[in-house]
Amino acid sequence: MRNWRLIFVLLAALSALALVFSGCAGKGVVRTTPQAATQTVKPAATTTATPAPTGPSGQLRVALGTFGEERFYPPSASTTNLWSILGPMYDWMFRLKGQDLTPGIIEKWAMAPDGLSWTYNVQKGVKWHNGDNLTARDVSFTIDRYRAPDALHVYLKQMVDRVEIVDDYTLRIFTKGVQPYLPNMSTLHDPADGAVLPKDYFERVGMEKFQLSPVGSGPFKFVSHAPGDSVIFEAVDKHWRQTPAFKKLSLILMPEEATRIAALKTASVDIVEVGLEGANQVEAAGLKAINLDVMIPWMTIWGSYSPKVAGTPIADVRVRQALSLAINREEIGKTFFRGKYTLPYVAGFPEGAADLDLASWKSYAAKAYRYDPEEAKRLLKEAGYANGFSMKLYTFAMSGAPYLPQLGEIVSGYWAKIGATVQPTPVDYGGVFRGWSLGLTEPKPELLGQASVWRLTNNPVTTKNLTATFSGTTRTMALLGTAKPDLDKLISDAMSEPDTVKRRGMLAKAMQAAADSWVVLPITSVPVTAALGPGVSIDFPQPAISLVFHLELAKHTK
Repeated sequence: MRNWRLIFVLLAALSALALVFSGCAGKGVVRTTPQAATQTVKPAATTTATPAPTGPSGQLRVALGTFGEERFYPPSASTTNLWSILGPMYDWMFRLKGQDLTPGIIEKWAMAPDGLSWTYNVQKGVKWHNGDNLTARDVSFTIDRYRAPDALHVYLKQMVDRVEIVDDYTLRIFTKGVQPYLPNMSTLHDPADGAVLPKDYFERVGMEKFQLSPVGSGPFKFVSHAPGDSVIFEAVDKHWRQTPAFKKLSLILMPEEATRIAALKTASVDIVEVGLEGANQVEAAGLKAINLDVMIPWMTIWGSYSPKVAGTPIADVRVRQALSLAINREEIGKTFFRGKYTLPYVAGFPEGAADLDLASWKSYAAKAYRYDPEEAKRLLKEAGYANGFSMKLYTFAMSGAPYLPQLGEIVSGYWAKIGATVQPTPVDYGGVFRGWSLGLTEPKPELLGQASVWRLTNNPVTTKNLTATFSGTTRTMALLGTAKPDLDKLISDAMSEPDTVKRRGMLAKAMQAAADSWVVLPITSVPVTAALGPGVSIDFPQPAISLVFHLELAKHTK
């Protein structure tokens, strides 16, 4: 699979010759009010089609636009990395049914009456890919790894005080104050800090060996990795949750959407990640496009509050607001997104964001994110930039949003109309941009005072989204740096506030402060789409979040 580009070209040529000689034409939102306890939900029994092989068979080939940074150690991996290549091989502590938490490795969970601890009960009978039993020791180890210095996120570090193992399948998590959202940090949703790790294996082989030969408990086990090219997995026979129908799973990196679509049309791959335009193309070819979830693409302004940016255009809030007013979101939605869009909600959050007054914030967003180029020019003139200014707009694909580079080009065109000279600058997200932007208290110098594309997932936990995007304490995006300590405290207090009325009041203030910063310029909300070839069918749950989280559900159609 290492030379997939050459293989694809040869297959496409052979397919074309076959058609010529044959003379044939072929067609070709998580519930955020914590529950006191949950009942055990047993996974559905595996079903097989009739007739069917006695076990997994055949190969499933999936083409993706990005692999992220290609790490196999979840605590230090970005969500793009998790949602592109790690989903098949790991089990998460919690899963989702609609917008509700459901059992994963944790089959039951309950918060103590005093709110200062949680009890987690671990599924019995789960095996690691090396044959070891998965127990509470592994879950405790996993939580510790997500609290370690090398972990990308700090949610569990900020929430968890210590973990006590009660017995082989029970653990008690003592929290730093009341933490009603603790389980929500360990679902498939961003930050997805819940991929369970094998304690004994990891400690025996060490980090370096684990990255080369990772072990999980998911429906597919790791076989090989060709960096920048492909990852190969093999089905786990009689998996505790769902045995895959396909024996071999190949994830193939194809950055260009046109290449992915061509590969699907020639049956070189079975499933591809596409944007809405690509979805229309595959449907026109007689193939099936499907919606997986919703993403909110936006433009991000980096380092606006850093002292190093003081005196530059981006440091002036009027300039940032002008950039927002210059964007014709309705035109983008109707043309680039083919009419399959909704206008943005406040600060780029999903409409299902919990504990917010939907009607009030939608009214705010309609005015705040309007298209008004004349007002944009007035603001630039008032700020002293009547003749414009220059900046870079870094572009890259992210999981669920392969169209971001093209969207960046479109937005830069709108900004040019108000006098901003914007240089769209393609970079590799996993290899370059992640190191500039995430896990830091301030972006690297390359980003300060510049812009980039980005996307937010459909995670309805408002406190989490605020923390990740705006808080200077998380080392995630930290778009406001350390300039707003009062906002940091307000967000932190809301995260641990169990009283709904009090929490809503805190969040209203925090959301207004975040929106008024104009460091996030949301564009629209749009579907996450994929396309299937004729040899496979898959019934994705909603929200699917990521294409690769559910490949064990793929079935043979012929």
